[in-house]
Amino acid sequence: MRRSSNLGLWVILTVMLFVVTLAGFAGLVIYEYDGEKDSVEYYVTTKASSDGEELTEVSRIMSLCLKDTGDCGVFLIEDGFASEWKEDEDGNIIIADGEEEILLERSLQGYTYTGNLNGSDMEIELEKADKKPECFSEHPELTFGIKYGKQDTSSLCNYMQDGQYLIDGSRIYGKYFIDGKCTFSCGTINEDGEEITVEDAKTFETGGQAKFLVKEGKHIYYLWAPADGSTESIRRVNTETGETETLREGDVDYVQLRFGKIYFADAKFRFCVMDTDGDNEEVVLDKEVYMPYVIDKGWIIYQDDGDGEKLHLTNPASGYDRAVTGERTYSWTITGKTLYYTSTGDKEDEGKHKCRLHRMSLNELKTAESVKDMNIEVSEKHMGDSFEINSKSIYGGDGTHEALDAWNTYANKLYENGGQETYLLYLTDKYEVRGKINQIGNFTEITIRNIKTEKEGVI
Repeated sequence: MRRSSNLGLWVILTVMLFVVTLAGFAGLVIYEYDGEKDSVEYYVTTKASSDGEELTEVSRIMSLCLKDTGDCGVFLIEDGFASEWKEDEDGNIIIADGEEEILLERSLQGYTYTGNLNGSDMEIELEKADKKPECFSEHPELTFGIKYGKQDTSSLCNYMQDGQYLIDGSRIYGKYFIDGKCTFSCGTINEDGEEITVEDAKTFETGGQAKFLVKEGKHIYYLWAPADGSTESIRRVNTETGETETLREGDVDYVQLRFGKIYFADAKFRFCVMDTDGDNEEVVLDKEVYMPYVIDKGWIIYQDDGDGEKLHLTNPASGYDRAVTGERTYSWTITGKTLYYTSTGDKEDEGKHKCRLHRMSLNELKTAESVKDMNIEVSEKHMGDSFEINSKSIYGGDGTHEALDAWNTYANKLYENGGQETYLLYLTDKYEVRGKINQIGNFTEITIRNIKTEKEGVI
């Protein structure tokens, strides 16, 4: 965080840090640090002089972490802060502070800075590090930075809806009602006629529901919840052979496959991780959490039951943890670098069906010392607690929608009419999957709709 009276100068330095690509080369390469691959580059000072005199101890003068998301961490002397980076047409890093600009000029070895720091004329040479600098291991918050594309947002939104469906090419996996029974099946989407049809249904499991569907290679990983209320399990199915395999027995929730590992909440709602074959189970967060999601390698956002159900951001390996929202939070998602979430604010008596949509830039986490210091926007109208987002629109839990740039004035029928006839189960830029609900809250029909052509049909 920025803690120095020389803030302006240091911010300038950060921006210089920002531009990190060789001339003619666009984007960062994936390098390996500490045995893990990531789209990040680290730079450290290898040579420096002050007022023309060469310095002998230079290791802590300046260190940089540059991510392909445009995020940047800077350590200068004994202080560090997080910011963003960009580059000019010559491949130099630019850091701006108000109307001022300072450059880190591209060199054969890395970057060079020439300018005044703390009243001294400095020349600093930085080279790419062969390992993560210790300062960034000690302060992982300076390396945080994500930018979600439409597939990332779609995966997160559908996870928030329990991952009940998954479309992969022309195949749709999920809940099918066959012969009066709830099954986990798949079928082929056919849009040749006036209506969409789902054909060639193949059943994997009967007598329960598969949730949190994630496809990796030829397997789909999922939580299996038997209809008779018996013990749940984490399973996977080979989509080519139809063979199912149980990876873990025991009641679970919030199953996800992220960065080659299976994450889940156990029966005590502790957040855990295991290998994709079910081995090497470990507890990641040893407390009661809800809606936990691994948003980036090593980084988790979760609802903290012990802190009034506020959202928290944590890096368990380092122990870093901070509140992201200041009140009980319901659904949430990320698009680009923006976090959207629903909350009733401080009016908890209104209930979760009378929420307002909130949004904030994740960059607020870099500069704000606490939630009260963050710039959080709040919608003018009410909505229910559930929502999803694709690249163009925001959808309420009932499937009503509005353009994303009109998020501030969106209100769904769930709130306006006091009831819900359909429920949005799955959303991408191309398709919607909805369930029709009867008066006692049971699904009577599942439909799929092509958003562009407006064709739809029953699954």
